[in-house]
Amino acid sequence: MKSFSPFLFVVCCFWILISSCSGDVVPVDPNIPADLKTLNDNISKDSMNAEYYYDRSQYFFKVQDISLAIRDVQKALKLDSTKAKYYLAMGDFHFAINKTSVTIESLRRAAKLEPENKEIMLKLGELFYIVMKYDSAIYYVNRSLSIEETNPKAHFQKGMI
Repeated sequence: MKSFSPFLFVVCCFWILISSCSGDVVPVDPNIPADLKTLNDNISKDSMNAEYYYDRSQYFFKVQDISLAIRDVQKALKLDSTKAKYYLAMGDFHFAINKTSVTIESLRRAAKLEPENKEIMLKLGELFYIVMKYDSAIYYVNRSLSIEETNPKAHFQKGMI
C-alpha cells in the first residue's frame, strides 16, 4: 500500500479550508448608505442590467467619487451602448476631471444616437466654447436652437461665442 504524500495532504487541507470560506455570504458594512446598498442589491440581483450600473454611477458622481462613477458607466455602456444618456454621463464625468477629449467623444456619440436632443447639442456647444473652438461651438449651439428656438441658455451661449 502506498503512503499518502504529505504535500498532497497539505494541498487537500488547504483546498477544503478555502472552499469552506468562499460561500455566498458577504459581510455587511454598516457604514454603507441605504441608497447605495439598494443600488448594490439591484446589481447583485441582475448584473446584466445596464440601467442599474448607470444609476449607481449617478450616485457615485453625486458623492464625488468620479473614478467609481466612470467605472460603472463604462460597465453600463458595455452592456448597452445604445443609450445616449450613458454617453452623456460619461462626458459629464470626464469633464469633471478635465478630460475634455473624452468628453467631446462621449458627447458626439450621444449626439449620433439622439440628434434631436437639445441638451446634448448645447453641451457640445458649451464644451467647444470652453476649449476655444468657436466654429464648432456655434455649430452645436445653432443645432440646439434649431430644436428649441426659445432656449434662453442657448441664446446666452451664442452671445458669449
